[in-house]
Amino acid sequence: MTYSEISYDTLKRALNQERRATYLRLRGGWSVALAGLIYWAALGAYGYSASLYEWAMAAYMGSGMIFPVAVGLSQLSGSSLFGGRQLVSFVAVPAIIGMLSFWPIIVAAGHMQAYELIPLVLAIGMGIHWPVIGWSYQRVVLYSTHAVVRSAVVLAIRMMMPDHRLTLMPLSVAGVYAITILAILVDVRTKARELSRHPPT
Repeated sequence: MTYSEISYDTLKRALNQERRATYLRLRGGWSVALAGLIYWAALGAYGYSASLYEWAMAAYMGSGMIFPVAVGLSQLSGSSLFGGRQLVSFVAVPAIIGMLSFWPIIVAAGHMQAYELIPLVLAIGMGIHWPVIGWSYQRVVLYSTHAVVRSAVVLAIRMMMPDHRLTLMPLSVAGVYAITILAILVDVRTKARELSRHPPT
């Protein structure tokens, strides 16, 4: 059977099944979210004693550890991020590349024009791929909510309590991560039970 002979409904059904299967196998990518929580919580703690420059340098260097930590956590939990090739990776990977292409450029511009905005740019920019990741898991609302809430919270902190941006911003992002992880794990368990009772045909 060629691609042209496959109906739209068949393709859509197969893709949705794969998205659900990937979501359940990776447990919603909770290990990546936990690595993000650790990163932002550490930045929040460091913000109590660091200058803006010191904080920014720590944020840059520490960001490179998020993925290795996520991989390690996923291996320990038995939900490896590299457990087979999925079609949805063709969407998720470009989304992450787009995020990584965005915020470093904006931060570089901030160094020259508006250095004090760097924490805000990082807090928002490092979450812009979440809606696309949510699509790849067939959970757009849940993952988009994470991105919207964290952006709104850090913007409010920047506007109302700018002097505390090095602590409250990262700690608030860590808090949003914690709530998101809980929501993901509950949703994964619920979805797994539903599929066990009503497996796809």
